[in-house]
Amino acid sequence: MSETVEGPPSAAGPRRGAHSRLRQLAPGVEFVTCECTDFSFPQHVHEGYTIGRVIAGREVFSARGCDENAGPGTLYYVHPDEAHSGRSVERGSWRYHSLYMTGEALLDLGGMPGSPALSFRQSVLDNERVSTAVATLFDRLEQGDDFDAAEALVELMGLVRGTNSDAATPPSYRAGDAVERARNYIRDASDQSISLDDIAREARLNPTYLIGAFRERHGLTPHAYLVACRVLTARRQLAEGQSIADAAVAAGFYDQSHLTRHFRRLTGLTPGGYAHAIGAG
Repeated sequence: MSETVEGPPSAAGPRRGAHSRLRQLAPGVEFVTCECTDFSFPQHVHEGYTIGRVIAGREVFSARGCDENAGPGTLYYVHPDEAHSGRSVERGSWRYHSLYMTGEALLDLGGMPGSPALSFRQSVLDNERVSTAVATLFDRLEQGDDFDAAEALVELMGLVRGTNSDAATPPSYRAGDAVERARNYIRDASDQSISLDDIAREARLNPTYLIGAFRERHGLTPHAYLVACRVLTARRQLAEGQSIADAAVAAGFYDQSHLTRHFRRLTGLTPGGYAHAIGAG
């Protein structure tokens, strides 16, 4: 969904206003990309937590009685019902990403019953790792892979807890049997549409624990393993003489272009190039 809010023409140049695009990944989890020109958001609040990142330009972000001049890569954090505002610097433009998440969604994502809520120490922060994680999350959303995006979201929230929150990250623990249940489930159901939540339920671990334990044991995340399994299935299908489109569907990819992107990334060949090389195309 996209929406534009405009104001009157500015003597300084382009028409002032804000243009936003919103995407919902799951109930209570929303993502917004917004571009503003000579525009101000008045003091307001949100129902859930907000984590934002300035993409380009500069914004004056106001919260907790302080004004902060935020530039590219700068992060801002807002608690539920915490008043804040934002405005252009000297009638300029800025673009930002924002993640909005309710407390219930946060608990579903990676918290444990009874775990403390997030409590941000700072409202504005420069942290390269978290900033990169936010950018990665929005890139994966743009690619349209909800599983990949959900995994990036879990990893982002783990970084946030470790860098700007008084809520301690839950301790890790050995979960070998649970990880193997997850691996077997991914392998057996890789041709189906499965989510991170599906795998976590099968493993009986919450997503945060699952991703960390899976990576520790197998050297890659659940999503990366799922993609690898699908590429292996596609290779077998191509070797048996199936068309690229049919191999994509049989392996669990959305379409032929989705298969081609991952196939080339993991093998260095396009599906057509692979089929030709083995004499199946």
